[in-house]
Amino acid sequence: MNLIKKSMSVYLCGPTVYDDIHVGNLRGIIIFDAIFEYLEKDKSVRINFLHNITDIDDKIIEKSLELRISEHELTEKYARQYLEILKIFNIKKPTKIVKVTQKMEEIIKYITILEKKGFTYYNENNDLVFNTSKISNYGIISGQKKELLMQKNNKNTKSNNDFVLWKITKKGLTFASPFGFGRPGWHTECAALIYDYFGENSLDLHGGGVDLIFPHHENENAQHFALSQNPISKNWFRVGIVNLNGKKMAKSLQNVILAKDFAKKYNPDIIRNIFLSINPTAPINLTDEIIKNHKKIIEKYEKVFFDWYFDTKNADIEKSSAVLDLFVEGKFAKANFLISELIKQKETAILRNIFTKLRFNFTKKILKPESLKKIKIWKQLNDEGKSDQANKIREELWKMFQNS
Repeated sequence: MNLIKKSMSVYLCGPTVYDDIHVGNLRGIIIFDAIFEYLEKDKSVRINFLHNITDIDDKIIEKSLELRISEHELTEKYARQYLEILKIFNIKKPTKIVKVTQKMEEIIKYITILEKKGFTYYNENNDLVFNTSKISNYGIISGQKKELLMQKNNKNTKSNNDFVLWKITKKGLTFASPFGFGRPGWHTECAALIYDYFGENSLDLHGGGVDLIFPHHENENAQHFALSQNPISKNWFRVGIVNLNGKKMAKSLQNVILAKDFAKKYNPDIIRNIFLSINPTAPINLTDEIIKNHKKIIEKYEKVFFDWYFDTKNADIEKSSAVLDLFVEGKFAKANFLISELIKQKETAILRNIFTKLRFNFTKKILKPESLKKIKIWKQLNDEGKSDQANKIREELWKMFQNS
């Protein structure tokens, strides 16, 4: 991917806010957070980053009925908690976060255009459906053959892959539209938000999970292509699934570590480092052992970050960029190998720059000005060969740094 340009249009599929999010939900946005910090600060790239929050969905309806509260009350609670989680995990807020219900007028307009251009039909339930047979390159996103996809089925559509743009229903939150009272389909929500925010042009980068390639990303692209004859995105950045002890992390399987619980038990930097240590498309299997190993790595990184105060060398920007470029290219394993080599070489200035760009929480720690005076005393004692006294001062400063 060539992402080095003056500005970038970016979209990342966000959470459905019917419950607390688990740490696996954070993989994509943490990776984007690290990459974008480097692109913005070192490469002067303007990131125009749109992120959605799905606040209308069958799961939301079911949960609100179960709890006997309104859908709005439910989604507001978990949307607020999601934004708080972003802060706790030191994730910079995207340029714009949009709730689906805030853009219902725009979504309805979007569907209306698709209908006027002849890409839709009504099924037996009076749902408005997108006709995928009208798209010449349907299947291009997922690499599937169109002739194999276009098959008759028993789900009340002409083709197995046709999908509902507007669902006629009386259940849960509904909206008035030219198509009847109901609500939009999930595939349309994302596509409509992208169209509203970025227009007919292709995104520079679209993120999400590998599990969304088909049908979600395929159907997003089909709608965008129908209106503009452009692909919805020039580049895709998809992250692999996150397993917990060998099983897929999913609320439906009751096999999750909630993000808020992880942050209470562990340093949030641990999950950031896990996500930045394994190539993004590869699956990750979280275990106690992996968490323990990365806890040690973060402790080492923090000590290296502190050691910079006692190093006289300047940062080699080229070496720093060589590592950070690998993260942009998705070559995380190679980038981490180079970080390990730099630690062996005690290149603390270079590493300090890398860790700061990767937005680890510990990089916010600093020594106060009065503490910096003690470094001069440490240096003098060290030069005089008084290592015991020098080490005592260094240990004292390390404790101050940890508590800052």
